[in-house]
Amino acid sequence: MRTKEITIHSSGEGMNEALELAESVGAEAALTERQSRQLRLLTEELLGMLRAITGDAVAQFWIEREDRLCRLHLAADPRMDKEMRRQLLSAASSGENAAAKGFMGRLREAIAGVMLPERANEPTLFALGAMSMSSPGSYRAGSVSYEWSLRQYREAVGGRKDGDDEASAAWDELEKSIVANIADEVSVGILGDEVEMIVTKAF
Repeated sequence: MRTKEITIHSSGEGMNEALELAESVGAEAALTERQSRQLRLLTEELLGMLRAITGDAVAQFWIEREDRLCRLHLAADPRMDKEMRRQLLSAASSGENAAAKGFMGRLREAIAGVMLPERANEPTLFALGAMSMSSPGSYRAGSVSYEWSLRQYREAVGGRKDGDDEASAAWDELEKSIVANIADEVSVGILGDEVEMIVTKAF
């Protein structure tokens, strides 16, 4: 079952409707109160990523459900001009920017690293979870240029956390992250300026 698509704006428009949609899907799947709360939290965190994109970003949000397996989709086209790219680069590179801290902040930096030519060759720990894609996948675009996977990232960071300060810090962020602790998988597909994030959770 696939829900209707809801248009979301980084200004906040459409977000309440998206949360109501998540609650409706939870009810249809006969989730417990705790599970419904988890589904709502994952939706809130996913929508929060849109707020972190510089400019008036617009995205489509929908949910795919197979029995009690839910996939939350957020497909955004930031429509970045040169000024927006400059601001995103500045924000992603600034240690003083609160949005660039924590697991979700690192994810935002990873997206910026792929989308901004200025950072194309800049190594980041998130590159451990990235791979090139050339075949059709589960994304709306069919195929993507890059995909990032939480599962791959967790495995890579876990293998380096002993004796590597950066990996150790990243592991601590994973343990504190709502998304990383609740979701079974998070994947990010990037094709040009279009970004699609999928959060998967089986209840």
